[in-house]
Amino acid sequence: MKKSKLTLGISVAAMSCALLAGCKETTYSPEGYILTYKDANGEEQHLTMQDLFGTYLTDTSRVSTMFDSIYKLIVRNYFNGADHKGDYDQIKKNAENDVEGVKSKAKENADTNDSKYDKEWEALLDSYGCKDEDELLEHFIYERELKEFNDQFYKNHIKELRDQTKEADGYSGYLEKKVPYHVRHILVKVDDSGSTNYWNGTISKENATLLYDVANALATGTETFGKIAQQYSDDSSKDKFGELEIVDKDTEYVPEFKLGMYAFENMYNAATKAAAKTSNISIDAGETDSIASEYAKVAEESAGKIGTIPFGAFAQIKKYYNTTKDELNRDVNDGDAKYFPRNIFFNNYLNNHFVSVVTKEAVEGLPTSTELDALAGFTFTDVNGDGLDTLVGKPILRTKEGQPILVVRAGTSSYQGIHFIVIERSGLIPTDKGVSLNDYYTTYRPSQSEYPVDGSGNKLQTYVNYYAQSEAEYKTRAETVESKIKNFDPQLNKHIYQLNVQEQNIKFTEAGQPIADAINKWIETTAKKSEFDENINWEKVWDSYIESLKVEKAESVKRIANVCAIGFESATKGSEWTEVGGACYDNKVH
Repeated sequence: MKKSKLTLGISVAAMSCALLAGCKETTYSPEGYILTYKDANGEEQHLTMQDLFGTYLTDTSRVSTMFDSIYKLIVRNYFNGADHKGDYDQIKKNAENDVEGVKSKAKENADTNDSKYDKEWEALLDSYGCKDEDELLEHFIYERELKEFNDQFYKNHIKELRDQTKEADGYSGYLEKKVPYHVRHILVKVDDSGSTNYWNGTISKENATLLYDVANALATGTETFGKIAQQYSDDSSKDKFGELEIVDKDTEYVPEFKLGMYAFENMYNAATKAAAKTSNISIDAGETDSIASEYAKVAEESAGKIGTIPFGAFAQIKKYYNTTKDELNRDVNDGDAKYFPRNIFFNNYLNNHFVSVVTKEAVEGLPTSTELDALAGFTFTDVNGDGLDTLVGKPILRTKEGQPILVVRAGTSSYQGIHFIVIERSGLIPTDKGVSLNDYYTTYRPSQSEYPVDGSGNKLQTYVNYYAQSEAEYKTRAETVESKIKNFDPQLNKHIYQLNVQEQNIKFTEAGQPIADAINKWIETTAKKSEFDENINWEKVWDSYIESLKVEKAESVKRIANVCAIGFESATKGSEWTEVGGACYDNKVH
C-alpha cells in the first residue's frame, strides 16, 4: 500500500467551526485546542475536542459517519500521488462514461414516460443523492476508486486475509473464520412428497433401483467415487465427478448436509474432533449430548454413536423394488404405498436426517454372508486411522482411497434425496498428505511461480488443480478461492483502517486524538457485536436442525416394522397382519 501519510486534525477543526458558525472571531488553535473565540464580554475562550464533541464522540452513528469520512479520505489520498496517476486517469475516464450513461438513461426515461429530460435527470440525480453533474461525477469517481483500492489491497494482502489467526494476529482470516471444506457427493433424488415424512416416506421403483446401484458400485470398489458420481448422480455436479463448490459456514446448503458434515467432524472423526472443539464450528458442551443422542440411530445405541445403515438394506430395497401386490395379485392394505416393502426398508434405514455410515451387514439374510464377502474388502476397511470402525464396531463403506462415505437424507421440494458424501479436505486439518490448508486453498495457478510445491519442486495437489486439466480451469478455480477470501469479511474496511494506523499511514494530531479513541472503541464494539450476532445465528441454525431431529426421533416409532415387508407377498398372513394391534394391521381389507 502507498506509504503516504494522512495527518488528521485540521479537518476536525473546520468541522468545529462550521458547527459554531454563530461565534464571532473564531480561530483555529494548534496548541491542543480545537478553536478559540471571543465571547460577548470580549474574553478569549479556548475549546477542546471534549468541549465540542463530548456527546458526539459517544454516539455510534456519528462516530460511524466520522469513520466513513476518514476512510474516504484514505481512499482518495491513495490515488492522489504520482504512483497511481495512471490508475486515477482511467478511473476518471470510466466515471465520466458512467455520468454519460445516466444522461442516456434520463433521455430514455423521458421518451418512455413522455416527460421532460430535465425532470428525469433531476430524479436520477436524487436517486444517487447528488445535486448536480459535478457531484455525480465525484460519486462515480469515488465508487471506482473504492473498488480499485480494494482490489489492490486484496492483491497485496490476500495471503494474510486467508491465513491470519486471531490468537496470533488478533484477526481471523478466511480459513479460521469460515472453516472451508472441499466435498464431493452423489445425489439420488427420491420422489417422496415431503422431507418431513419421517416414518411414511415413499419412493418409486426407479429410486429403489438407483439407490442399490450406487451403493453396490461403491461397495464392490471397481470404480472411483468420481466415476460412480459421473454415472449415477442426479446432481449437476456429476459433470465434475461429484465435486461441489467450496463449502463453508456461509454456504447455503441444507442443514442435513452441511451441519451433518460438521457434526461428523465434531463427534465421530478421531482425526478432527479434537480440533473441532477448539474451532468456531465446535458444538458447545451444552449441546453435544443432545446432538449425540439425536444422531444415535436407534434408542438402544450409545449416545454419540454415529448412525449406521447395513448394506443389506440397499439389497432389500432392490429385491422388493417392484413388489406392490401379494401372491394372489391383491392390493395389500388397499395399495397403501407406505406398506410396499421398498418403502418400509427405505423408512427404517435410509429416511434419516442425521449422518450415517454404511456397514458390511445383512438385513434379514440379504445379502448373504457369501455375497457380502464377495464385496471388495478394502472398501470396508479402516485404512485412515480415523477411529470410525472402532466407534461403529464393524468395517464401514469407504472410497478406494479410504475416505469414509457419509450418507444422509436431505433436501426440500424436488431436490429431496439421499446424499453420499465424501470429504476431500477437512477445514480442521492443518496439514494432510503433505499439503497445508494454506497451500490447499492457494490463489495461484500451476503455471505461476508462486504456486506451492513440495521439497523436490513438484507441484502440490490443491483445490486449484483438483481434477482440473486446462489453464482456463485453473484460472476459474483460483478465482473461486480468491472470491471466497475477498468477500468473507463485511468489516474489512475497519481492518484496513487499523492497518493504516499501525503502519502510520494515518496519524492523528494531539487535538484529534479523541476522535481516534472514539473510532477505535467503535471498531472494537462493532467487531464484538458482529461476532456475537454471527454466533447467535449459527446457534439458531443448529437449534433448528436439532429440533427437527428430535421430531424425527419421536416420529420414528411409527415406522412400519420389517416383518411387514418380509411377509407382504404372502397370501396367508400371520397375526402381525390380521390381528388388531398387529404391526401391519391398519383396519383395511387384506
